[in-house]
Amino acid sequence: KPCNIQQLSYYYYSKTPENAVFTYNQWGDPASITIAAPRTGYPNRLFTYDKNKRLSEYKGIYSDGKSFEYFHKYNYDNHNRIVRDTVYIFGTLNPGPSDYWDADVHYFFYDSQDRIVKDSFISLNYGYNEVFELYSYNAAGNRVGVDYDTKLNLHRTNKVWMFIDRDYSVNNPFTNAVYNGYELPVDIRTSSSFLDLNFDNATVQYICDELPPALYK
Repeated sequence: KPCNIQQLSYYYYSKTPENAVFTYNQWGDPASITIAAPRTGYPNRLFTYDKNKRLSEYKGIYSDGKSFEYFHKYNYDNHNRIVRDTVYIFGTLNPGPSDYWDADVHYFFYDSQDRIVKDSFISLNYGYNEVFELYSYNAAGNRVGVDYDTKLNLHRTNKVWMFIDRDYSVNNPFTNAVYNGYELPVDIRTSSSFLDLNFDNATVQYICDELPPALYK
């Protein structure tokens, strides 16, 4: 991974851009995403790792540092794949999740390339269960049923992004953008989303190992 996302500036129902600032730990994995004005749908994000440097918790936290929109706790199989995700919705850190409104457990199934192909879940509050989503990929390595460009998918800058968005595709799910010399999008000129940050258009800044070549269309 030559580059990590440093900042996402996006427009959504506004002529003024909103900013999401990304930080990373010493191993280059996500530590936090800070939103200028945290609110429902756009909380700050915190990432926690276990002693094996695997993602163990992912939280969406509001500005008081205690209230959360979601709190994910992950369990792994013996192939280091997340197979269980316990999700708590709208609660309080104490320091773990408490006083939450709802909780679900998601179970993930993978193909031979370690891409999630099935997401099923059970509601802990209400007891019902169902298949939440099925994923399939074409020969180019992209999800079926979406129009893609021919450049490097933004999610491929870090495996954490691929997992959280369930986006293991090789290319980006949009076709109107400007790219840097690493073939990563820097100016996305269409509606899309990243980690539930929905936008009409966005610009992306990266932290790269070296200065990237000039932009090109």
